[in-house]
Amino acid sequence: MVARTPRNKSKSPPAKQQALNKPLSTSKGQFSFTMVTDGCYIEHKWGNNSGHIGVPLEAIPGFIGKLEALYAKTTGQTPRDKSKSPGGPKGIAKGGKAAKEQKSAEKKKKEKKEPPAKPTLEDLDAELMNYTAARGAESEEAAPAEA
Repeated sequence: MVARTPRNKSKSPPAKQQALNKPLSTSKGQFSFTMVTDGCYIEHKWGNNSGHIGVPLEAIPGFIGKLEALYAKTTGQTPRDKSKSPGGPKGIAKGGKAAKEQKSAEKKKKEKKEPPAKPTLEDLDAELMNYTAARGAESEEAAPAEA
């Protein structure tokens, strides 16, 4: 890319601008975005998987569109759906019978199934005896058939 935009060092940047300059931290590294005179310089820091890219100013809307399309294709939801603030209007809530049915369905899902009872030593011995007896009977039947 070309030279960076000049910065005014005498004033501290406004809070909103500071938030824009803050790197984006993810589980797959840290992304820093720097606006330069002819576009945006994006740097990714994550060990050996680090890298950088320059996106021209006129290509930024298309770049964002491609990223949103890839995200929607991969996850099945649009990024705008996920970014809605939870504090907004909730819409019409289920009430009455529908709400009770939903709560009871959730409780049924949450209930854990008890693991099967552990067999006792006698049960294991009996199972082993039955198994070995069955194996012995099979080998006796196979022996006369071979002769």
